[in-house]
Amino acid sequence: MNGWTGAETGTGDRSGSNTGSRLSAVSWGVVGQAVCGGIYLTDKAAGTWAPYPVEYKRGKPKKDNSDKVQLCAQALCLEEMYHTRIPEGALFYGKTRRRQQVLLTPELRAETMDTARRLQVMIRDRITPEPVYGKNVKAVRFWISACPVSVKESRPRPI
Repeated sequence: MNGWTGAETGTGDRSGSNTGSRLSAVSWGVVGQAVCGGIYLTDKAAGTWAPYPVEYKRGKPKKDNSDKVQLCAQALCLEEMYHTRIPEGALFYGKTRRRQQVLLTPELRAETMDTARRLQVMIRDRITPEPVYGKNVKAVRFWISACPVSVKESRPRPI
C-alpha cells in the first residue's frame, strides 16, 4: 500500500476531514495486526492526510490502561503502514458519550510494545492465559457450567 487518502472507504465532512471505520492496520514489526474502530483523516497540507485513530467502546473508561494500549497498537500499525508519526488518538465511550483524548507518550508506546511481545510469546508457545474471576462472570447465569474449575474454586461463597 502506498497510502490511503480516505476516499476508498471514508466519508467527508464539513471540517475537511475524512473518516474510515473498521479498517485493518498491519505492522510487520512487533505489534502485528489491529482493527481500527475509526480513523479520522485531517488535511495537513495540500494532498497529505494526518491519521487520527479513534477507538469506540460501549462502556465507560477502565481503571487500567488496556483501552489506551489497544489504541496505541492501532496507531503504531498505522505509523508503520503510512510512514508517519501519530502523536495522539481518542477513545469514545458510549456510556459517557464523551471522547477522551489520548497522548501517545513514549511510556504508553513502551507498554504497548511490551504487551505485544508478551502476546507473541504466548501465541508462539501456545499458552492460554488463566481465567480471571470478575463481576462480568457474575453476570453469566449458568456460570458454574461455563467457567473453568480454577474460577469456580476462586468464586466467593454465597452468604
